Amino acid sequence: MVTIVCLTTKDRVPSLEADLARQTYRDFELIYARERGIVIAMNRALCRAGGTIFCRVDDDASLPPTWLQSLISPFVDNNVG
Repeated sequence: MVTIVCLTTKDRVPSLEADLARQTYRDFELIYARERGIVIAMNRALCRAGGTIFCRVDDDASLPPTWLQSLISPFVDNNVG
């Protein structure tokens, strides 16, 4: 599983959620980090993360449907060290 963390001050980010709903890779969780300071927010999100891969996305990002698949492909290739 992949944990995607979005640092935001909003309760929800509908455009990001819509982009994630269209992803070709489906095994992920989304955590909204709302704490002030990126280091504190990411560390707290990492403690809550259930995934083996942890990535961060901005709340104003626009993601193509293959974004997550492309991002994790090196991690699932046994020929990549």
